[in-house]
Amino acid sequence: MITFKNKPKLLEHEIDKEFNQRRLTLASNLESFLAEHELFKGKDVTIEFSQEGVSSLVCFVETDSDKYVLKIPLHPTAEGEALFLKKWEEVGVVVPHVFAEGVIAGYPYILMSFIDAPLLIKTPKEFRLNDEMYIELGKTLALMHSPKAEGYGLIVKGRPQNSSFKEWVESERIKEKIEIVKAKNILNEEHGSIEKAIQILISYSEEFPVTSYCHLDFGSGNIMATKPITIIDPSPNPILNMGVLDMARTLMLMASGGSSGEEKFKEGYFSIAKPVSDKVIQAAVVLNAYLKFGYWSNKEKWEQIERVKQYLAQGKHFLDS
Repeated sequence: MITFKNKPKLLEHEIDKEFNQRRLTLASNLESFLAEHELFKGKDVTIEFSQEGVSSLVCFVETDSDKYVLKIPLHPTAEGEALFLKKWEEVGVVVPHVFAEGVIAGYPYILMSFIDAPLLIKTPKEFRLNDEMYIELGKTLALMHSPKAEGYGLIVKGRPQNSSFKEWVESERIKEKIEIVKAKNILNEEHGSIEKAIQILISYSEEFPVTSYCHLDFGSGNIMATKPITIIDPSPNPILNMGVLDMARTLMLMASGGSSGEEKFKEGYFSIAKPVSDKVIQAAVVLNAYLKFGYWSNKEKWEQIERVKQYLAQGKHFLDS
């Protein structure tokens, strides 16, 4: 017998309309999927949909003896999340253990262990925002970047889409995101030239052609308050790329929330990872802003955008160093 405790949370913005329909379609397929799955066949199962998250349908699946997390990214082309979690687990990063993966109604799924702990963002500020925590965050992300990979970009049919960073950053998908931000005039030369930033990063990638498994959403909303911390929810479309791009994405997320811990985070990161110049880091933050601001503007996250713009303006001189 399968019991549903609640329904999937539907989001309010027009941009989420298509994803809302996907949530409902996937939810309607869960009963038959779980009834036939080897872990649940013949058992009484309770399903509770998470009310957090935007880009995946997440639910807690509980039997008399066990509890699991079932995650279904809402991008039908999303691949690789289970691989990324396994790679990070192999080097000692604490992540949910992956029990199974496959496809539900054309969408990939991951069945993982349940971690009984709050998100870091929901813990008291003195716990999540002290210097020690910022250093631990930096060290953890550097450890996540230590397994070496090949190629760049999304994993499609088991293979990376691009063979070089230059090919990835000059792809139509990336160009389109940059052009959207330019057309909306959200960023300008005051915040740093995107063309200069891209050239800096291409040069760096050619000098140090090392690819990492990138989280691309590494922040307190995707980290659980365990000791040591537990990392969850990489980007719904995880990519292979330079570690500095992923690290700079976290700097941007920290700036968007008004954090003052960027230096301690970098201290922790570069205590393990190879040092990178401020010029390259700033270029990576600029690129991340252009890749994210189109979506953020659609979600009306103007306060976050303004904070990042201030951060970019303050560090613009690094691009010319």
